[in-house]
Amino acid sequence: MSAPQRIHRVLTQMTVENLCEEIRAALDPSIVEKSLIIPDHQRHAGVWPLSRQQKFITSVHLNHPIPSILIGSIRRETVCSLEDGLQRLTTLLSFYNNTITDAEGRYFNDYSEREKSDFLNYNVAVVKYSGASQEARIQIFDNHQNGSPLKEGERLYAHSATRLVSFTIQALLTPGRGLYDRFA
Repeated sequence: MSAPQRIHRVLTQMTVENLCEEIRAALDPSIVEKSLIIPDHQRHAGVWPLSRQQKFITSVHLNHPIPSILIGSIRRETVCSLEDGLQRLTTLLSFYNNTITDAEGRYFNDYSEREKSDFLNYNVAVVKYSGASQEARIQIFDNHQNGSPLKEGERLYAHSATRLVSFTIQALLTPGRGLYDRFA
């Protein structure tokens, strides 16, 4: 049995404005060559209820600390994978795009120029790592949930890259395959 592989890790910071641009491009289906991708083990965007999004926006607005974003390098460092932080980044983007309000019912456009500047220049801690296998990336994601554990279905989806879980999903949960139709 071989020893677990150590990865390379760097702590950096990015502004909300830069992160909004990164996530906007990552979510845009018209952009084929992406520098940031959303991996399959991430929960889908928009899982947080509005009240949680508003609390998060208020935290940034009041300059409170927030959890770090986790980004892994893949494909020889030319493409990065958003390993943890999709809900936070899409919340920031939604607020920036004036599609949600903060907890006080204010849109981004309702902020003063100073408030807008402070919000867009808020520095978010970003942990970037490289040298991890697919299984290690999933384990890192699972360990990085910061007290917000995944539900059982989300955990199954996050681990779908492993052979056993992938086989189980295909055999039991895929219409037209395996045992799914027999039990349906």
